[in-house]
Amino acid sequence: MLVSYQHIAYFLGEPDLSPYLLLGTLYIIFGTLTAYVRLILQGFELIKSAALVHAIDRGSRLVFAIGLVTLGYGALGALGGYVLGFFFATIVGLKYIREEYIFEYQSGAEIKYNLRRRIAEYTIPLTAVSTANRIDKEVDTILVGWFLNPAAVSFYVLGKQIVSFVEAPASSLGFTISPALGSEKADENTKRAAKIYEISLLNILTLYVPGAAGLAIISEPFIEIVFGTDYSGAAPVLQVFGIYVILAAVMNITSNGLDFLGKARFRAVLKGITAVLNLILNLLLIPTIGVAGAAISTVITYMIYTFGSVYVMHIELDLRLKHLISKSTQIFGVTILMSFLVFLYLSQTNGIISLVGGVVIGIISWGIFSLSVGLIQINDIKSLIE
Repeated sequence: MLVSYQHIAYFLGEPDLSPYLLLGTLYIIFGTLTAYVRLILQGFELIKSAALVHAIDRGSRLVFAIGLVTLGYGALGALGGYVLGFFFATIVGLKYIREEYIFEYQSGAEIKYNLRRRIAEYTIPLTAVSTANRIDKEVDTILVGWFLNPAAVSFYVLGKQIVSFVEAPASSLGFTISPALGSEKADENTKRAAKIYEISLLNILTLYVPGAAGLAIISEPFIEIVFGTDYSGAAPVLQVFGIYVILAAVMNITSNGLDFLGKARFRAVLKGITAVLNLILNLLLIPTIGVAGAAISTVITYMIYTFGSVYVMHIELDLRLKHLISKSTQIFGVTILMSFLVFLYLSQTNGIISLVGGVVIGIISWGIFSLSVGLIQINDIKSLIE
């Protein structure tokens, strides 16, 4: 990038892009290092330290980006703010790893036979998964723009951004439990690893199934009130993505865990198959259904990916399927009752006050129904408050 940034800008016909590409070299370096130190800390099960690095990254990039833009450096200043955020997060992470681990392990111990080769071999399927996942997440947006129009792209991107925001808690939980699954399996504590995953999965479903249902119900008034009636076309996309929210939440605690259990190769194959299938479905559904077709394609293929991944997790850890099915049935039952009350309320009222009221009714009814069937316990609520 450093050598060719001017040539790239010339090739694209955008000479003003040159300084951004030049600064982008530092973005690549420190962005990569930030991800590296965070994942190393995760591997040592130092989740709080990894969270600190993440917080420094996000917090400092916000301060520096806004500060540099305010000082008049524009978009280049915003990019520079990201680089500075990565830089400080990298420094903190490397310093912690150096002080806590490098000094401790400088004992002259030999590296195990073929370890470098095994690491390189395992990197290949991980890279394949990451690449396929990135392509899979972007190709649908590109095809929406190709077949439809910029307005449809904005509707689709808006729906994806809302879903991405909702995913955050599940992503944090997945980051936390994944190394624990690997270490417990390595110590032959399969039952304990299974219990960790089962509890995490049921907690995710308890929160995200009713949350996704509520999001689908309020999507239309929410979009119109928050973003305006011009974006009402995003409501059908968000409704379809309600199912995707659940699948993505489940995969957030499953995908990384499979990598720690040594199943990255399987994930790479399955992700590659579903990515190709997603492309085919997009080509078929977008021209016929419209922007909602892209969302439907994503949901169908991601459902295959999710069920396949959970099945492999079951094979690895011998999950209690009857217990999971029983609890899941209760979760869906509570969701149906809650959704009926919220839908009944919103069908008779409108406006922002009514929208807030619908959300409150949903939360209260969900809490009451969940307590009555034992999905959540009073002691859990007390410990959370304390």
